[in-house]
Amino acid sequence: MPSSIHGFGIFAVKEFKKNTVLTEYKGRSLNNDEANRIEAERGEDAETYLFRVSKDRVLDASGSTSLAHYINASCDPNAEAVIEDERIFIVATKKIKKGAEILLNYNFEKINGGFLIRCNCGSRFCKQFMDINPSLY
Repeated sequence: MPSSIHGFGIFAVKEFKKNTVLTEYKGRSLNNDEANRIEAERGEDAETYLFRVSKDRVLDASGSTSLAHYINASCDPNAEAVIEDERIFIVATKKIKKGAEILLNYNFEKINGGFLIRCNCGSRFCKQFMDINPSLY
């Protein structure tokens, strides 16, 4: 469904209790070199669906049939990503009401001179950027 945060979002079809596994983020497993190449090719303004699962592996959900890659970022999330054995599960961090948008803190890192990514969540807790701590840069 369309989201007020960005493009499309994922919305709860029913009420979910805290600690409920909502979905799994699925994608093609890449090594760091492959992920860096893809990110460079797509550019700063491109929508990318790369999600780090370990020091050496990244999932690319581009073209995935899983809808989890449409979960938008927020500085006031209601879910978190739990990584187990290089699999990513999206888990409710609080009760989520039917119709509410599922939201994650992306916890992006600015690495090797990368760029800051502006946050559009609109939360009263918004930090303006999706990086872990933009004041460090």
